[in-house]
Amino acid sequence: MEKIKQRVCLKFCVSNGIAATESLKLLQKYFGESYSIENAKRRVEVAKEMLANVADDPTFIKRIITGDET
Repeated sequence: MEKIKQRVCLKFCVSNGIAATESLKLLQKYFGESYSIENAKRRVEVAKEMLANVADDPTFIKRIITGDET
């Protein structure tokens, strides 16, 4: 669950144009010093890739399987 929270927070930062260094500071403040710069860089890249996928293909999100909802 913690990783999901981190991804959501980072996605918010990327979507709002917050610089990577500032995003890292915010995430470290919220999640603690264990949030490393390597993790932050990787999550920024993944968030950018996801945003690009959605921009290229509006049905992209509908095709993601998130889990069993039954």
